[in-house]
Amino acid sequence: IFFENDNVVGKNGFKWQSKCNLIPSTSKISSKNIVHITPGPLGNALFSNEPVECFLLFFSSDLFAKIISHTNEEIVLQKQKYAQNVQNKSTFQNINLNEFKGLLGILIASAAMKNNHLNAVNLFDHSLCGYRYRSTMSLASRAAAKGGLGGSFAPGGKFLGAAKYKNIFFF
Repeated sequence: IFFENDNVVGKNGFKWQSKCNLIPSTSKISSKNIVHITPGPLGNALFSNEPVECFLLFFSSDLFAKIISHTNEEIVLQKQKYAQNVQNKSTFQNINLNEFKGLLGILIASAAMKNNHLNAVNLFDHSLCGYRYRSTMSLASRAAAKGGLGGSFAPGGKFLGAAKYKNIFFF
């Protein structure tokens, strides 16, 4: 709709403007309405290009060390509690940084791929989830976990080396 002039008068005498005039020339913008914060990442996040780099901005090496330290303390307590009932002592071993990052990667990946409802046996079954979870953990870790969980992780399947998938889950 095009009008001959900028103002249109309605039947009741109300004046309508045909052009948008958001800010009248006679008024000023209040300083409280001006946003002084630039959007986007700041600091180290500005130079983080990979998802792993962005994720590690939330977790320092001190935090990882503290989590591992407290986890190992709890493992010692549980080891003492269940020592008389367990024949296989390999179930209770301290964790290191790589094992913790691998576990964290498995948890995040299972949530991202909507596999977090599966139990451990199905999660490591190559026919259901492929090799992405099995490649994260070493054969020794899976063998120790196998005794505790009961059943086979990969019926009839073979283990692919972790070198092919090393950048999927490790931080």
